[in-house]
Amino acid sequence: MSTFKDPNRGTYTPASGGQAVEIDLHFDKEYKQVIEQEGVFVEVTKKAATVKATDVPAPRHGDTLVFGSDTYTVRSIIPSGGLTTLILSE
Repeated sequence: MSTFKDPNRGTYTPASGGQAVEIDLHFDKEYKQVIEQEGVFVEVTKKAATVKATDVPAPRHGDTLVFGSDTYTVRSIIPSGGLTTLILSE
């Protein structure tokens, strides 16, 4: 049973050369993130994927995620309970 209501499938590959794995994910092409810069809070929109922490137990910057026909690189990692949000760049 999936954690996500309507999961998508993607392929996650560690940059360290580990085994690629097929995972369920929730892809968000307009993920809102608030960043503080010199005391000013700025809202930015980025692409993100939320995955089960058990599917990707040790995400690292530089890992890749293939979703559809696009390949993304992990730029930031936000753990939250049993889920992890991966901030991505193309």
